[in-house]
Amino acid sequence: MFRTKVTFTERQTPEQRRAHAAHWRRHDDTRRAQCNMLGFWRVCARPVCRRNRTCSHDMHACFERHWALIPEDDKEWIRGAILAARDGATGDAAARAADSRRDRYLRSLDARSTPVMLASSSAATDESASAPDVRIRRL
Repeated sequence: MFRTKVTFTERQTPEQRRAHAAHWRRHDDTRRAQCNMLGFWRVCARPVCRRNRTCSHDMHACFERHWALIPEDDKEWIRGAILAARDGATGDAAARAADSRRDRYLRSLDARSTPVMLASSSAATDESASAPDVRIRRL
């Protein structure tokens, strides 16, 4: 099983070293749980992860690699579910909160893209009406 290599300084006491190592082990466990919750082991390049049906290698690299491939609206849903769970919501209430966060995100995208689409469509009609005189000086 993968473990983050924990480095220590010379000035740390044995208690500090134990606490430091425990902190990084908890961090590894949290990241592994996130990878498992999102099902990254299903698409992992490591056969051991697919065989064990759990994140069994470098959970930090796996998360970075696969999180980038998730569509942004799904990421917003996950963030909304996490925030709702933090506030004490469970089950359907957490799902509704996550859905509303995703809807707000999609509405903000629509609001940002509408003026751009209108401007580009009006520019396209202006260009078709009067094509500029184009000269190619060099190839």
